[in-house]
Amino acid sequence: MTRKEIFSERLLERTSMFNDAVYAIALTLLVLEIKLPEREIGNSPHEMIEALKLLSPKLLAFLLSVISVGGRWLSSVNLQRTLKGADIGYVIYSV
Repeated sequence: MTRKEIFSERLLERTSMFNDAVYAIALTLLVLEIKLPEREIGNSPHEMIEALKLLSPKLLAFLLSVISVGGRWLSSVNLQRTLKGADIGYVIYSV
């Protein structure tokens, strides 16, 4: 294996790890945006259901965002599995 091939494989691996970290941070930030309603929540199931109804628009937005980000991440993983190495063009494309 030549030095260029080794560098190319390492670059692909580093780019893959960087992409995974970016997606993990993006998903974490999405979760942090979900906050409980400000009002007091009692112990009854009815009050809990009402509180969840208040959160439903945020939960729907979160779910759609996770599907979108997750789909992009899966596409990235599938692309990386087909590659044997990377060059600067792939790194720029990935970022």
